[in-house]
Parts: sequence; structure tokens; C-alpha cells
Amino acid sequence: MDKKALVSIIVPVYNAEKTLYICLDSLEEQTYKDLQIIFVNDSSTDNSLNVLNQFKERTSYQVEIISHERNRGVAAARNTGLDSVQGEYIYFVDADDAIDKNTIAESLELATSKNLDIVG
Repeated sequence: MDKKALVSIIVPVYNAEKTLYICLDSLEEQTYKDLQIIFVNDSSTDNSLNVLNQFKERTSYQVEIISHERNRGVAAARNTGLDSVQGEYIYFVDADDAIDKNTIAESLELATSKNLDIVG
């Protein structure tokens, strides 16, 4: 892979303040750094939005935070995120997930080396 591909990560967020820090840490620790992270705040009533804004201020990643005016569910949040994708590849993470630091790098390597459309 000569030119680094931008990978867009979509994270639906709904009242995830308690688990969000673990998710954000795992995203921050990725060894692959050409990332666009799209958070879709699905009308959280807890402190999730503030946590996301703090992450956006401190990270070097390209971060977008989109907020729904009313709770529409995880599928709608993912679809909203898809509308803002700029990357050549898309990865979905839930707000209560923690991914290994090599997840994006290994997934991208597998996709490009085997010319895959989907990596599970």
C-alpha cells in the first residue's frame, strides 16, 4: 500500500458516558493513524456529548460529532454517520467497545492485500 488510505470509523453514542472512555482510549491507541472518527450522538441525556467534545479537542484525529435532535436508534445513527464518511474504508465501533490497537491496521492490510470489500 503506497498511499495511506483514510479509514472512517463510525461510532453511534447513546448515554454511553460510563463506557465511552474505554472506547475512546482504544481509538486513540490505534497504530494506524489516518483516521476520520465520526461520532453520532443519538440524543444522549447523560454527559456523553461533553466527553466527545473533550476527546475532539485533545486528539490529532479528524473528528466529527453529529447530534440527532431526538433518539432514533443505533441503525439510524450509523446511517447518519455514513452520510459524513470521507474515507476509502469504513469501520463500525460501538460506544461500549474497545478494539485492539492494531485492529484498523490489520483490517486494512487484509482488505488491501486480498482485495476484499468486507472484513469481518
